[in-house]
Amino acid sequence: MALVIDDRVQETSTVTGTGTATLLGAVQGFQSFAAIGNANTTYYTIAGQGTSEWEVGLGTYTSSGTTLSRDTVLESSNSGSLVNFSAGTKNVFVTYPASQAVLLNATQTLTNKTIQGGAISSGTAVTLTNQTAVNYTNLPSWVKRITVMINGVSTSGTDQPIIQLGYGATPTYVTSGYSGGIQTLATTPSSTAQQPGTGFNILSQNAANALIGIMTIVLVDSSTNTWIETTTHYNNTTGMGWSNSFIALSGTLTAVRLTRSGTNTFDAGTINILYE
Repeated sequence: MALVIDDRVQETSTVTGTGTATLLGAVQGFQSFAAIGNANTTYYTIAGQGTSEWEVGLGTYTSSGTTLSRDTVLESSNSGSLVNFSAGTKNVFVTYPASQAVLLNATQTLTNKTIQGGAISSGTAVTLTNQTAVNYTNLPSWVKRITVMINGVSTSGTDQPIIQLGYGATPTYVTSGYSGGIQTLATTPSSTAQQPGTGFNILSQNAANALIGIMTIVLVDSSTNTWIETTTHYNNTTGMGWSNSFIALSGTLTAVRLTRSGTNTFDAGTINILYE
């Protein structure tokens, strides 16, 4: 389903009450609502011929039965609510409502709308000493990419720092089901591999490690709320690490949390995020 607006789309209807309008064919010189496409939404006006009844809103066109639902009323002769249309013929046409218009004024300043996304927004850097978790909440629903930055992060023992994703107004943090792999390569050389499990892990091999790195988390499928991450990091004693993992959430992402794999506390370092 998509929002579609097209030029010179107008039909008639004898809709009464507050229900769905059955469309009766294009007015001469105009297109039918078939131009909008089945199951797509559009902005409409319904206006009674010879009456003062009118309604502007957002509706869904259905080709089977040639109907237009009246999903959201933006303005109307009934104080902005659904109009209880009386009998008679109405004109039904595609419009571009003033309340939805994006405009440039005489000085070329954008008015009436806020453009979501585009700019990169920053969280607040947090010092981790004596912390057990840091939560970044109330992330906007339009966020498609999150960058987690850590600098000198260490725990008091051998716990792994992990990033967990949350959804919902009061975040539910997902604590299982993360799939993928983490690998480190030591300077000796030797390597260690690990599965993520309870979060996106940032592999640390001992309490002396001070981790520096960037984790990028990207929405790969909005229909399943599936996110993938890729991370590279350095620790000050053994070498480099990297990972690739994914998780599917049960709702739109609203939060990101840094925690650890056990009961240790963080004893050094800072964290911050960027989102866009």
